[in-house]
Amino acid sequence: MILPLLPLWFCLLGVLAARLPPARWRDRLVFAAVAGVCFTTVRAHPHFLSYYNLGAGGSERGHRVALDSNYDWGQDLIALREQLDELAGPEDGPVQLIYYGRVDPALYGIEYEVPKPGRLRPGLLAVSRSSEARSYFAYDHGELVRMKRLDLRVDRIGEEVGSAGHSIRLIRVKAQGRRPES
Repeated sequence: MILPLLPLWFCLLGVLAARLPPARWRDRLVFAAVAGVCFTTVRAHPHFLSYYNLGAGGSERGHRVALDSNYDWGQDLIALREQLDELAGPEDGPVQLIYYGRVDPALYGIEYEVPKPGRLRPGLLAVSRSSEARSYFAYDHGELVRMKRLDLRVDRIGEEVGSAGHSIRLIRVKAQGRRPES
């Protein structure tokens, strides 16, 4: 609702800045604006696709504003491979991957399996932010498969141990105890 008003707001700010009496205040304002743009550009590097400004919650919370191709094109698969090299232990096996994209992660050297709903095993789970909120398509070794929405509340399945860029969360799934039968 606010987005269409931004161009008018920027025009009004430009007119007001041009009418500032002393030129030194105008120069300082321009310098501050350019410095702000430079700071946010450096801060966002190299994750420009998933960048959101601080008013939208920053890149870490941008997925709450928009998802799909606004946030994730599979750009963080290389970062995921690097994170897996650091975090994965021999007992983890292949990463359980819920990936929003149409490129086979194996092309990036990621050994993975697509978990089935209700069948998360202990170990590392990598989840694209775009796949968290609804049913999704997962790339499963050369085939796109429609998957049901998973219950990915971290407090129920394990603990968040990192992220690859801003678009893929890494969760260490804890061993699930058996529920008592009633």
